[in-house]
Amino acid sequence: MGEIAKKLASLKPDTIVIISSHSEGYRDYFQLFDGEVGIGSMAGFDASDINFRVLYDKQFVRTLAELARKGTFPAGTMGDKGSFLDYGVMVPLYFLQKEMPSVRIVRLAISSLPFLSHYLLGKIVAEASQRLGRRTVVVASGDLSHHLSKNEDASISELAAQYEEAMQKSLKNGNFLDWLTVDPSILAAAGECGHRPLLIMAGALDGRHLKVLHHSHEVYLGTGYSTACYVAEGSDPTRRFDSLYLSREAFVCSNARAKSDKVAALARKAIEVWVSQQARIASPEEEPFSLPAKPVFVTIRVHGSMHGCIGAIRPIRSKMGEEIIESAISSAKDSRFPPLTKEDLPYLDVTVDVLGSLQRIHSIYKLDPKKYGVYVQSGKRHGFVLPRQEGATTIESQLAAAKRKAGIEFDEPVTLYRIPSNQHR
Repeated sequence: MGEIAKKLASLKPDTIVIISSHSEGYRDYFQLFDGEVGIGSMAGFDASDINFRVLYDKQFVRTLAELARKGTFPAGTMGDKGSFLDYGVMVPLYFLQKEMPSVRIVRLAISSLPFLSHYLLGKIVAEASQRLGRRTVVVASGDLSHHLSKNEDASISELAAQYEEAMQKSLKNGNFLDWLTVDPSILAAAGECGHRPLLIMAGALDGRHLKVLHHSHEVYLGTGYSTACYVAEGSDPTRRFDSLYLSREAFVCSNARAKSDKVAALARKAIEVWVSQQARIASPEEEPFSLPAKPVFVTIRVHGSMHGCIGAIRPIRSKMGEEIIESAISSAKDSRFPPLTKEDLPYLDVTVDVLGSLQRIHSIYKLDPKKYGVYVQSGKRHGFVLPRQEGATTIESQLAAAKRKAGIEFDEPVTLYRIPSNQHR
């Protein structure tokens, strides 16, 4: 990192934008820190003699916020002012300030919004830099996989190693499209914290020809660490990865729509009609839709990210078709996520889980996250997690996720059930 800092200093930047995965952020909003000054200390890492004081580039932040507001993009300065620096900022800043002690910085936090949104924020960073005539350095700070230890579950460590290998390849060749299209199951297994900062950096380099100045990689205590340095040299229209990604996603979703079974097709149609017309479709009269209802969960993903998941472990309507349609519309209106728009419809990934009956079990080893959902209960608190969910691919992680939903402590005893599920897509 010291070598990279020297190379960056030779470029004489006016502003350094630092994106940290450890800055205080929000699920559906990108925080732009607009304080006057940031301070920090490495005392928490037994280095109390290392302290920081850095000035923020408020004009750059104001320009970013203005561009986001004009484009109705979910980023701004409504949250914390960023007076205290997190270690995701302080670690690169330690090296950067040695070479550029007076440079001003801009701090950005990541969010839980889709990968494409992170990339688009990077494009806004580039636009702000161009508007202000700034020579700007963008630093993406975070770790790669945290699950590379030999002590990890074999299925997890194998996926984590796949992620690490793929990231090293793309960091070397600059193919940032791979970062937008990464398999969510691999990403969840990796347990990374640097992917989203990298996507914002990639967006800032959209459409630019890159020269790779540096790349290194090491694994320490089961965690992957990489450094890479790029310099933008002129334009390259073949590197507009957001456009390439959208074309790819539209093609993939179109193929999936053509191959959908009857159950998933009905859910998709209900969503599309509701979003475009605010109307409910009628339930088909033929089987299986005319049969008595079973429990249903409808899950919506847009650009690979969850955008709605609503259902019940017991049926609410009388007929199967009605249960699917109402669950689909409820999922489209899921208040935990931004409203679905007509522009989202070409990129919908819709799955329908049709559930069986609750099965009381007395051992967690009767669970299987690939086949069964898990339902936990403790008094009036209860929680349910579907099978095949990102971040809940092992028995332990699926059970932990169900307890979190219920507000139950991890080591607190629960009544345990499994629920078989048949997924339609």
